[in-house]
Amino acid sequence: MLRTPKISDLCAANGFKHEEENMMDVNGIAGLATSMAEFSANQAVGIAVLKKAIDTNAAGALALIEAIPGANQAPANLPQHLGQNVNTTA
Repeated sequence: MLRTPKISDLCAANGFKHEEENMMDVNGIAGLATSMAEFSANQAVGIAVLKKAIDTNAAGALALIEAIPGANQAPANLPQHLGQNVNTTA
């Protein structure tokens, strides 16, 4: 599962200390913005893949449900009276 990065994690990844956040230079801010944008793009791709997997599973489940014969419908090759009783003395 993806997690949202904390400011302190992004600052540490770009070589800054969290306490010195107000003292960042322009290059550091650009690096931080790039890291955040990259994370956002990766998260969007992950969500799109997850949605596609859910749609694929839903289509497969629907196909399985539709393949189940009706409860009152006898198979085509058996007489209608077969399959109505269970022999419990066998």
